[in-house]
Amino acid sequence: MDALLAEARRRADKQYPGGMADDDDVAGLRAMLTRNAGNVGEILKRPGRSGTNQTLYMLMAAAFTTAVRMRFGTDATPATRPEVAQYIADVRGRTARAKVALGFDWTAAERLILEVLEDGDEDEDDIGGKTRFAVYVAFTMVIVHDERLDELGIEAFMLLSRERADKWLAPDAMTVRFG
Repeated sequence: MDALLAEARRRADKQYPGGMADDDDVAGLRAMLTRNAGNVGEILKRPGRSGTNQTLYMLMAAAFTTAVRMRFGTDATPATRPEVAQYIADVRGRTARAKVALGFDWTAAERLILEVLEDGDEDEDDIGGKTRFAVYVAFTMVIVHDERLDELGIEAFMLLSRERADKWLAPDAMTVRFG
């Protein structure tokens, strides 16, 4: 497995030099997904971290996209909207008493999930960066938890998310759409 991941990382380094997701950003995401959230702040504040707020944001957007497509598939159908609404309601019900759910923008979460599934057909520019980031983090964690990924599944998820983020961060990337 380590050889496979090293080879994928080598290919990504060659294909997307420059704008890469930082190893510490990836380690922070891994800590979140494996419920070691106490380590996230420590990881992201390491001296010498080469990642930026932009690389972390793009990695989270990529992980969110990967998670949404893992949960709902890659093609939206007329049945997708009610399925997404039901999932949002389920998550809201499960987290109703959690502190983190207080003030959470559930409508934004639904809109952002649909944006991924409908390839950005909706105009979601009115959703602020902090709200987006909160949705990206929360729903990436919830979906990965719901999918019950084992260590190999987490590794595959991380690899797909990092490759997507690296593609979006590449110097020749035009605009980010959930591709």
